[in-house]
Amino acid sequence: PLKPGLVLTNPDRPCKQIDIFKKAGWDVVEATQPTIPDDWPLYMSSKWLCMNILILDPERIIVERQEEPIHKLFKDLGFEVIPVDFRHVYTFGGSFHCVTCDVRRNSQLESYGFAEPTD
Repeated sequence: PLKPGLVLTNPDRPCKQIDIFKKAGWDVVEATQPTIPDDWPLYMSSKWLCMNILILDPERIIVERQEEPIHKLFKDLGFEVIPVDFRHVYTFGGSFHCVTCDVRRNSQLESYGFAEPTD
């Protein structure tokens, strides 16, 4: 999820659980195609690291600087995009979300339209 009510999906790897979000009334958007060159060394990951972002809050997202198509997508969705040079880390198998330690957030526990789990 990008924020309550909005989820990002990979067009090349459809999410089998996406109906859970749709039934809860969430908007589903597909990620743009990555801009990483085909010959970029990716030993432990895929070109879809462009989706590996760090969401600071419902308005701000940290995104790899060179992934301009996804910047536009996020801006069109109302986010403030914070571009950061990070592509050189892709080779080692991760990006912003993967390399971030636990983030402490000050907020209330919320329900996002999903049914309560049952045993």
